Amino acid sequence: DLLIQIMGMPDQVSAVADTRFSSIESEDFIEALLTYPDGRSVWVSGSVNSGTMGGNFLLRGGEGEATLVGRIDLIDDDREAEATQAADAAVPPAAEPLGGVPGKIARKLGLQPKPGVSAHAHLYGEIADAMGRGEALPIPPEEAIPSLELCMAIYESAVTGETVTLPLGPDARVWNGVTPEIYAARQCDRDRPGVFVTPARPDAKPNAVASVIAFAKRRLAAVGLEPPVIKAMIRKPAPVHGGPKTRIRSWPRRRIFGEDEKRAVMRLMDKEMRVGNTIRYDGEEEHAYCRAFAKYLGGGYADAVNAGTNAVYVALKALDLEPGSEVIVPPVTDAGGTMPVAAMNCIPMVADAAPGSILVSVDQIKAVITERTSAILIAHIAGHAVDLDPILALAAERGIPVVEDCAQAHGTLYKGRHVGTFGDIAAFSTMFLKNHATGGQGGVVFTRNPHLYARARQVADRGKAFGVLRPQGSTIASLNLNQDEISMAIGRVQLPKLAGEVARRRAFAEAVDAEIQGVDCVQLIGDPPDCCSSYHFLMFRLDVDRLGCTVEQFAASMAEEGIGGVGLYKVFPTENPWYRDAVVFGTSGMPWSLRSEAPSPQRFDLPNAHEMTRTLLRCDLFSGMGRQEAMDLSAALRKVVRWRLGQA
Repeated sequence: DLLIQIMGMPDQVSAVADTRFSSIESEDFIEALLTYPDGRSVWVSGSVNSGTMGGNFLLRGGEGEATLVGRIDLIDDDREAEATQAADAAVPPAAEPLGGVPGKIARKLGLQPKPGVSAHAHLYGEIADAMGRGEALPIPPEEAIPSLELCMAIYESAVTGETVTLPLGPDARVWNGVTPEIYAARQCDRDRPGVFVTPARPDAKPNAVASVIAFAKRRLAAVGLEPPVIKAMIRKPAPVHGGPKTRIRSWPRRRIFGEDEKRAVMRLMDKEMRVGNTIRYDGEEEHAYCRAFAKYLGGGYADAVNAGTNAVYVALKALDLEPGSEVIVPPVTDAGGTMPVAAMNCIPMVADAAPGSILVSVDQIKAVITERTSAILIAHIAGHAVDLDPILALAAERGIPVVEDCAQAHGTLYKGRHVGTFGDIAAFSTMFLKNHATGGQGGVVFTRNPHLYARARQVADRGKAFGVLRPQGSTIASLNLNQDEISMAIGRVQLPKLAGEVARRRAFAEAVDAEIQGVDCVQLIGDPPDCCSSYHFLMFRLDVDRLGCTVEQFAASMAEEGIGGVGLYKVFPTENPWYRDAVVFGTSGMPWSLRSEAPSPQRFDLPNAHEMTRTLLRCDLFSGMGRQEAMDLSAALRKVVRWRLGQA
């Protein structure tokens, strides 16, 4: 109760519960790690085997710590009296004042049970007396329910050996209480972390060292700590860049899927097995997901496909572009965003980035647009929106369709609207690295044009005659690019989380930006004008000339400081062999050979894009990263900049 009152409810719980000493049918020891979305964490430990009853509540923060009942210790001693007064004010009026010796907290509960009478009986008596008098209960149900739910989450994690995400749902094993069957099930697998263990036999003589090591491994696995991290915490690391290493703990890994997604997949499997069916595509899960995706974008039509690259291919092929025609493509993007153009037998024409950016702009598009241009493909890289209005005006003037590649831009807003809703048709990627994922691979094609939607569905499903009156077989030659129902079940759980995911990414970027304000030679690339970025990853612009190093060298220094996922973003698709050597369709030279006046791939110098990527540092941003990671990333940036300036 006190924990929830002070800290609020966590969003994840990882726990172990054992029967270690007492010959009872339930647990006598429990430990739990509670984590919060903003990076706070709580460690809970309880045991009834010490022979005495006791408790302790310790709060640790950036400026000091406080123990209830105990003392306040601050880094700044002058603030101790201020902190004590704040603690006095926080205690309910019924309690005795906390004044007296500065830094000491003492509270008299006023609940003194009679000798020999259980404290539980005293508490039950308080409830019974209140009910008998027709008065409100001492603790109202709306306050008691969160505490009960947190206890149940601890049980759920301990029984299943898995991290539990709150709030609990009806699928939780303990939803209807911790039953005798659940207690009996604890004995099924003793090696899994977090599973109950049975008391040792009185005549057993276990190896004490082996028991300690086995328990330590279970505990480390339960809280996600790796042995090298513990060794690093015990052993003082060597100085890096003139001081202690910024971060000792390992950098968070990408953890986008959890119990919700797992339950969704299992429900689907159970359903199909129950009715004797099989996993398919174009089923209820896909239809529901596509409706929800279109609704998220404000209305329109969505079709799920099996990869982001294929989403770009479907979007382009739905436009019925003529072979040998030219498609304007971005200068910096994943190869999957450009190769579909050549696979369509169309010629990629690369527009340079705007000065000081890796995003294309209308001026650079004008430089490569010709009478042969059949489409304009733009990419909102890293969740930053391209300036769309001037491009759309140019395209409308020339009668050229616009395709938006939103693979890295789920949740990005341009002038208050989601990107992907401005062009004629859009492609999204939903593979596991994206802000919103449907599994290992996936993609979505979106449009507000019903005719383009029907055409996209034909392309994605072997040319089937969707939207055609009196169909007679496949209408076009195409491939099977459908998505399956398992991925769609995952996507339906993932999609409602997207807004929260984008909000956390924006908060992370804002925290880092605030911490590095005034730091020489490094600048976070933030929102373009009138835009709200979704920050698929962070981009920093470095003054590499003043720092006296390359971006590669700076990234290596960040890795030495314990910061993960830092590197470059020099992705020029047309510098790959498939483009340079024209090896798309064997030795035919197509699609370039279809153009008699320039039958070979054209070289694009792209001075703006190359200059920007020369100074661009990328930092991956994952769901598990919170305020602590933001502070560590910022501290490492400041430290490496200071060290580099000293060496330059």
